[in-house]
Amino acid sequence: MQKKYYDNLKVRQLKIDQQVQGSLQVKRVNSIVQNYDPKFIGTIIVSKRANGEYYVMDGYHRSTSLKRLGIEEVYCEVHENLSLEDEAQYYLAYNKHRKNPKAVDDYKVSLTAGVVEVVTVNRILSELNIEVSESGFRSPRKALEVLRTYGLGITKKTIEIYVIAWGKKNLIGKYIKELAKFINDNEEQIDFTILTNKMKKYKFNEIDELINKYLISRSVNSAVKAFEAILYNIYNHGLPKEKRLEYTPFRKKAMNE
Repeated sequence: MQKKYYDNLKVRQLKIDQQVQGSLQVKRVNSIVQNYDPKFIGTIIVSKRANGEYYVMDGYHRSTSLKRLGIEEVYCEVHENLSLEDEAQYYLAYNKHRKNPKAVDDYKVSLTAGVVEVVTVNRILSELNIEVSESGFRSPRKALEVLRTYGLGITKKTIEIYVIAWGKKNLIGKYIKELAKFINDNEEQIDFTILTNKMKKYKFNEIDELINKYLISRSVNSAVKAFEAILYNIYNHGLPKEKRLEYTPFRKKAMNE
């Protein structure tokens, strides 16, 4: 049975589990230390685990600052008998309305919390050896948007084709989402072997250069629209007219709307 109570705890007792916490922002810690006022520290929320150790669920930056300041005790809201999944869900609830939470942090903790769509996306990424991290794939929200919008089949196919063509190091969220839209809009007409092979003929830096050319020429108003045009041009190039995908260039579409 879960239990909640309040107590003054030794600051040195408070531990951090990275499975249920975001990454530490040093600037934020420095700011708390430099402007320390006990009135604004508030209550640290912790989980007392079965082994008797206390793990912070809300107050990572504040508790780290207190350790740096040498403060001995802090007032805490203590929860007992929580699972690791429960702790992760608490973290997500506390951080839901905070300004600009990191996508990688939210993803990581949502995975621990067992959020179904995150677990589903993670399964796809894991099969392709893609790691969500600040040094790896940093746009998990876009992959989740693709799953919510187009479903599991197109999400898996999109990421697989993208990685085969341009490698996991070049995964960019907004382009994954646009490739998914391209596949969804033309799924019945596309030969996916042709699409993959044609995309592979271009190195990603060449795609990037083409996007810049579209932007400089002002034939499109965003990198995503340029990427959309490139996908159609790549696929249609060299195909007989009857097998080409219909595509109206951006400017013409704007004039017709």
